[in-house]
Amino acid sequence: TVFRSREFNRVGRILLLIGVALLPDLVWATSFGRPRHQSLIMVLMALGLTAEYERWNLALTPKRAWAVFAGIVWGLACWTSLFEPALVVTLLIAYNLIVRRKESPAFLITFGVVMLVALLVEGVHFYIPPPEYLPYLANWLGTVEETQSVNFGILTQEMTLVLLAMPFLAWGLLKREGDRRTDWFLVLLTAVLTVITAFQLRWTAYACLGEIILVARYCQVEVKRWSRIVIIVIFLIGLIQAEYARLTFIAKSPANQPSQQLEQLSHAMDTP
Repeated sequence: TVFRSREFNRVGRILLLIGVALLPDLVWATSFGRPRHQSLIMVLMALGLTAEYERWNLALTPKRAWAVFAGIVWGLACWTSLFEPALVVTLLIAYNLIVRRKESPAFLITFGVVMLVALLVEGVHFYIPPPEYLPYLANWLGTVEETQSVNFGILTQEMTLVLLAMPFLAWGLLKREGDRRTDWFLVLLTAVLTVITAFQLRWTAYACLGEIILVARYCQVEVKRWSRIVIIVIFLIGLIQAEYARLTFIAKSPANQPSQQLEQLSHAMDTP
């Protein structure tokens, strides 16, 4: 569905498809690895970023249909989770109000309606664990890889060349002629998500989504063919490097074999 955007040409569409299909962190964030709400969030965020290109034309006049669509998509994303999507949509609205000096009323109204429906359907769920549970929760969170900060030794091995090329990609997008404000938002959003990833690994997939769209946008607007070829080669080498690092990590990981007691307990729990 991301291909619907007229901002991406054939090269951009191919790179998006390759990146989503092969980049390990994005594959893990889809239904192949996380068949829960994370995979739905990734789809909705991809739709939302696509709609952001569509709902602003060159004269910066919002397209009402796309503004309504964007409001529905971001509302559903925040309905799914008030964590990652809420941060992105907050940055999006703040950016448009500060840089464009306006935000589409159709977008705000539609987004508000979806959130109101979510509130009426889901209700308010606010839970503060008792103080005596906090040490146990802290110990449990310490065992969850996605909540940990980046191990920079591992990051050096798994870092794709795309990440190193991000400043060059940003410069290529921002120096071009015409309206660049949506590209500015994508550059800043990807930078913010990359920084947050250094503190919590669960943001890696969202930062990778921004990086892939940056590459696709660069290859769409850059007029110099040699520059596009260099970026594509770097992108493909980065994919191979990431795949190799991930497969090496999996090969070195110990097998997850539950104990006999846990297996017996699970069977007992399934018995009516």
